[in-house]
Amino acid sequence: MPADLVRMSPLWWVSKLHKRLEEQEEDCEFFDAYYRGDHPLPWLAPQARQEFRRILLMTRSNYMGLVCDATAERLQIEGFRLGTDVEGGDEDTWRIWQANNLDSDSDQGILEALICGKSYMLVAPNPADDKTPLMWVEHPSEAIVAYQPGSNRRIRKAGLKVWEDD
Repeated sequence: MPADLVRMSPLWWVSKLHKRLEEQEEDCEFFDAYYRGDHPLPWLAPQARQEFRRILLMTRSNYMGLVCDATAERLQIEGFRLGTDVEGGDEDTWRIWQANNLDSDSDQGILEALICGKSYMLVAPNPADDKTPLMWVEHPSEAIVAYQPGSNRRIRKAGLKVWEDD
């Protein structure tokens, strides 16, 4: 991190979180390779490497993909209960959820959380309707959040979303 940045300033947070995001992206790539079944082959003795490499490539089993997919299929959000109302659901929260297509798109966030260990959801004001905020799932290779120490991840200090385009 550049030494001339003022601690806790916006540029200080960008620098700090971008470094952490790069590390998080490496972890996600590692776990995603296992999810896709592209994990490293076991060690082979140099004299046997050529003969057995083709067989090992053909016999790899992708159990990690199966574990993540099966778990994600069983995790489905069906509604929300807020406060002490345990009988009925919160209809306004469910309306917002559905207005953002999260009844179907949240599956991707669940799957990414199972693969990478975390997933993010961004919320933004909706200029067309102030009663329905915009919400969407972000891949953990593009977003990161820093929390206040000792807050049990309840108080966010900063967040960073990056992407690459033309």
